[in-house]
Amino acid sequence: MTEETTLKLHSQKSTALQLFWLSFVGLFLELVVIRWLGSEVRAFSIYKNFPLIACYVGLGFGFMRDSHESNRKFNLFTYFPFLLLLFVALVATCDWTGLTWVMAPGMRTQISFSWWDTTHPPANALSDVNSYMAISLVVFFFFITLIAVTFAAIGEKLGKLFNEFKPLEAYSIDLIGSTLGILTFAVLSFFCTPPSLWLFVAGIPAAWIIFKDQNSKRIPAIIALVLAVIVPLMVPSRGVVGADQFNAQARTLWSPYHRFEVSPIFLDKNKKELIGQNITVNKAFFQEPLNLSKDFIDKSSKKEFLENFAFNQYNLPYELIKPKRVLVLGSGTGNDVAAALRHGAEHVDAVEIDPLMAKLGHEVHPEKAYNDPRVTVIVNDGRAFLRQNPDLKYDLVLTGLLDSHTVAGNSLSVRLDDYVYTADGLRDALNHVAPGGLLSISYSAMEDYLSKRIASNLRIAAGDKTKPIIFKKRETSVWHLMAPVTPEQKQKIDALASKGFEDFTNMDTSGVRPSTDDWPFLYLNPTVFDPLYLGVNVLVLALAWLACGKRVRANANASRWQLFFLGSGFLLLELSIIDRLALVFGTTWLVNSICILSVLIAIILSNMAILKKPELFKPKILYAGLIATLALTYFTPIERFTSIGMIVGGSLAAIFSAIPIFFAGLIFSGSFHREKTPSVGLAFNMLGAVIGGLLEYVATYTGIRSLLLITIVIYGISFLCLLKSGESKIEN
Repeated sequence: MTEETTLKLHSQKSTALQLFWLSFVGLFLELVVIRWLGSEVRAFSIYKNFPLIACYVGLGFGFMRDSHESNRKFNLFTYFPFLLLLFVALVATCDWTGLTWVMAPGMRTQISFSWWDTTHPPANALSDVNSYMAISLVVFFFFITLIAVTFAAIGEKLGKLFNEFKPLEAYSIDLIGSTLGILTFAVLSFFCTPPSLWLFVAGIPAAWIIFKDQNSKRIPAIIALVLAVIVPLMVPSRGVVGADQFNAQARTLWSPYHRFEVSPIFLDKNKKELIGQNITVNKAFFQEPLNLSKDFIDKSSKKEFLENFAFNQYNLPYELIKPKRVLVLGSGTGNDVAAALRHGAEHVDAVEIDPLMAKLGHEVHPEKAYNDPRVTVIVNDGRAFLRQNPDLKYDLVLTGLLDSHTVAGNSLSVRLDDYVYTADGLRDALNHVAPGGLLSISYSAMEDYLSKRIASNLRIAAGDKTKPIIFKKRETSVWHLMAPVTPEQKQKIDALASKGFEDFTNMDTSGVRPSTDDWPFLYLNPTVFDPLYLGVNVLVLALAWLACGKRVRANANASRWQLFFLGSGFLLLELSIIDRLALVFGTTWLVNSICILSVLIAIILSNMAILKKPELFKPKILYAGLIATLALTYFTPIERFTSIGMIVGGSLAAIFSAIPIFFAGLIFSGSFHREKTPSVGLAFNMLGAVIGGLLEYVATYTGIRSLLLITIVIYGISFLCLLKSGESKIEN
């Protein structure tokens, strides 16, 4: 082997390693941006699709940019560490700058217009909603633009590395690096690590790539990366504004879902009467593990207040039933569990989705309910627990003031608790109620449509056999919904009128759409049309076109438009599959991570198949297989697989869901391997994913299954592009 050949091989190996690690950094940071921004800025805790879309816009712009020789004189990747540092500084200090309270761009979600003036906004927040909304939108778009530019820097470097290899060789390296990025972030989430460690993990390979890049300003760039790790550690937490009595002793913790702040609560100004802890998640009040034991209340200076509070929040169901076996869905730190034990329960199953919340229940709850031998703590999604244990029966099933405060993983619309409250979910809960038992729902509804939707869902779930009872105490927001209620229990509920409770059993729920497993969006306002959110979508598209439109027109042809629509269809397919699998396995972070990893593995396998035998796979046959499996998926309720058991049925559901993804991967790899400029082909694919990400919101109008129909249409358009490009002639 000659010296020249040796140097060439060494150079190729170095380039492959750079591509691998930059792919790792890109996908890892994408998860960091979505997770961290959603934890620190309230609006992004619900609208996670916008940071994701911004990442795709940036990557598409960066990939496209490398195809122009004139742009190579200006190395955008040089500025990547400084852009990342700016993003980190803004997010880490948002408590102090007020950016935490950016208003969400929508009118159909509860958080949009009601949260900012009911959960302690900054003292200097504008009182005029329109002005506050306008400023919020400016900040919102600044974050989106900053994310897009940061990822454009990554995309530019990735594009250059991609063009050093054959398309599928580069794509294989990229997929493996991306898979490691997801796996690493899942492991860090499992161990409840903070953002500074996430940035450190991303910064190590990023620093190595910068040293390899001859155009980078190496020393300043490394300093910027180091500062990006240090800044989150140096900025003190401000806590929840308006709750200063808690903040002095607050500690910040991270779970796989939330940013927690935990601080002690005292009943007196002298801080001598400790009653429990205050817990906020993602900068909003969440719950308070409290000492509501009889001994503590009897000795308290606020005995009457605590007795009324405990009765309305936790003790009321036990006026109607004396259960031996209790199930608490969304048990939090254990207030409902402690109430069950105080009223003589012999066994309590406490289901809590967040492992850190369950841990805090063991550690900080004053009554130590989770340490009681009568209690079994189960870390799982509530709906998944019901499906996975169909034979368990309980005298009392509680929902435990369940309210998630965030969406499920990378799902863009479904919140963690949505599937528990659907009519189908409440029917599952009723199926776990033993004869003579009771399902009791307690929910703090700040908006009328929320209480009406849950009431409508429970009526549908109960059917004609029983009429649910609905009531609440005057001047409170806590609603109580119960079924099936016996005549004796109904008399006891009527007697509560003397304590200030009102009967809403016959409340009118017309005009409020009930939520189902196909349309599980509990928190969506019944408003039919949301001009604000749709306007923001249009502006995001305009931003993408402004950045990339000229280059798209210059590089467009039928084969690249095919890649564009393949990107749109694939992202929609991935999101709809993850949402549907959540019904089988739950909405836990682990399930979400496994689903995404499974998608990547299916793509890797399809890519390997095309690499080995490209002539074996005919485009028309692959498209026919894809459309057929998508149609079959649409007409097959995936949750029915669990009827044959979770192990066998769950495995079949996962395999069944992976088949259309495998077909889609074969089609993409088969088309991409003929792309002359890989970076441009990927740019079109990424920009297509932007459209797919925006179209996912259609599900909030038409339901999750409808995404499969939209996916079929999009893949049909990509097939027409294939025919126009003449690639189908390969079959001959």
